[in-house]
Amino acid sequence: MKMGTCICVQVVEMNTNKMRGQIALVEFHDAVIDSLVLDMQGRCLVHFKHLPIYHERDRDNFEIWSYEAALQLFDVRKICVEGIGGAADYVSDMLSVGGDGDPLNSGRMPVDQRLSVSKVELRFGSGRVAEIECGTMLLTLERATEHVEDWAGPL
Repeated sequence: MKMGTCICVQVVEMNTNKMRGQIALVEFHDAVIDSLVLDMQGRCLVHFKHLPIYHERDRDNFEIWSYEAALQLFDVRKICVEGIGGAADYVSDMLSVGGDGDPLNSGRMPVDQRLSVSKVELRFGSGRVAEIECGTMLLTLERATEHVEDWAGPL
């Protein structure tokens, strides 16, 4: 885990999502985080070097792309990381609770839209858990890095 100053930067590229199809699912399972940075102004930046995104081509037909992405968390009140990292430090699940206390469907999280949340929890394959209490979050896709596979069937 890195500690330091968080500089929130949104990298803009040509919107190729329209060429690939609408985003149908953000798949946090198997995502890989390369940094988690907390600044003293109450912001946290979680940077993904691999975040699977399902683009819908037609009904039950998807392209899965790997993206570099940033999850910005604002108004951070508490951050707690428990457990020892290891070779299995991929994300196994991301849980989030809305500002109203109801669970959010992280897979259906909109991109480039700030959401009201009270808690975000990242669970890793190694057993490590990062829990962040905050006020809002924003997921930004920075760039597609590779076409992972095609998927046919319901999500």
